Amino acid sequence: MTERLTHADIVAEPASRARFGYNAALDGLRAISVFGVIAGHAHFGGRIAGYHGVTVFFVISGYLITSLLTAEHAQTGRIALGRFFRRRFARLAPALVLVVLVTVGWLLVIREPIATWWAGPVGALTYTTNLIQYFAGNGSVSFYFQYTWSLGLEEQFYLVWPLLLVLLLKFRSSTVTLWVLGVVYVGFWVLRYLQDKGGPTHEAQMYGPISHADALILGCILAIVLERWAGSRWLERLVVIAGPIGVVLLGWVAVVPQGVRGVRIFDSAGFGQTALAAAAVVAWLVLERRGFLARFLSIRPLVFLGKLSYGLYLWNLLAVFAFVKVAGHWPGYSKYLLLWLAGLVLVSWLSYRYVETPLRLRWAKPGNHAMVGVKRDVEEPNPAKIG
Repeated sequence: MTERLTHADIVAEPASRARFGYNAALDGLRAISVFGVIAGHAHFGGRIAGYHGVTVFFVISGYLITSLLTAEHAQTGRIALGRFFRRRFARLAPALVLVVLVTVGWLLVIREPIATWWAGPVGALTYTTNLIQYFAGNGSVSFYFQYTWSLGLEEQFYLVWPLLLVLLLKFRSSTVTLWVLGVVYVGFWVLRYLQDKGGPTHEAQMYGPISHADALILGCILAIVLERWAGSRWLERLVVIAGPIGVVLLGWVAVVPQGVRGVRIFDSAGFGQTALAAAAVVAWLVLERRGFLARFLSIRPLVFLGKLSYGLYLWNLLAVFAFVKVAGHWPGYSKYLLLWLAGLVLVSWLSYRYVETPLRLRWAKPGNHAMVGVKRDVEEPNPAKIG
C-alpha cells in the first residue's frame, strides 16, 4: 500500500467494499442504545446512564455517512449534494413532523400554557433545539421536546460535513482528509478540557457541540481508516483487541457515567470516552461480522427494534409523559410497563410502515438518491438519536 492513496482507490476493489455493506449488527447496537435511553426516561433503568447511547449513534452516523459519500465519489467522481440533502430530508422529516404535531395536539388537549412550550416545536422543526437549550436553557423548550437536541446537532453535521468533504476530496488523498479530521478531533478534546476547567453548566456539557461533535468526527475518521486499510492484517489484529475493550468501556460508562477516573480531567461527562469505545465496537462489528458479538447483535428481534430506533426515540418522551399524566407515576414503576413498551413499539412500527417509508420512497426514489450510479453495498444511516 502506497503512502498516497486516492479516494477512488479506497473503494475500487469489490471484494473489499463488500465487507462494508449493510451490517445487521449495527441495527442491534442501535436497539440496545435506544432502549437504554428509554429505560432512563421511563425510570426503569436503575443506575444505568442510558443517555450515553447518543454518542454511540453519533459515531455510527459519522461512519455511515462518510462511507456513503466516499463510495459515491469513487464511482461517479463527484458527490451529488442536492440528492444527498433531499434523501436526508425524506428520511428524517416525516416521522419528526408527525410526532411534533401529535405532541402539540396533546399539549393543547391537556391545556398546557403555550408560553411554556412554543419554542419546542420551533426548535424541533428547524433543527435548532440544541442551540436554544445551549443559549436559553434546557427548560426553554419544554421537556416534551428536549430529545430533539441530538437531531439538531446531527442535522448541522449533515449540512457541514458533506461540503467540507467535497473540498477535501479535491486533494485526492485520504491522508489529507485524515490529518484534517485528526486535528479537528484533538481540538475538540482540548476545548472540552478548557470548558470543564471553567465549570460548565449542564446545558454546555450536554447540548453544546464541544461535548458531542467529536463523536461524529471520530465516525468519519473510522470510515476512512477502515476503507483505506481494508484487508490489512495489522488493522484486523488491532480491532480484535480494541473491540472487546470498547465493549467493556461502554459497560463501564453506563454504570459510572464519568468513565475512567484518570481521564475525567479531560472528559468529565464521559462522552469522549464513550465515543472511543463506540468506535472500537463499530470497527469490530464491521471487520468481524462472524464474531460472537456481531452474531448476537444480528438476532432478528434486535435488528427489528434497531430499524425502528428512530421512531422509538421520537415517540418515547411523549409516551412517558402521557403515561405520567394519566397514571400519576413513571412507567417504570407500573405493573403495566411491558404493555407500555409494547404500545411504544407498535406506534413506532406503524409510523415506520405507514408514514416514514411511503414518504421516503415518494420524496427520494431509489433511482434519485445520493448514491445514484453506485452499487448499493453501504447501508443508509438510521438517524435515531438518543438524549
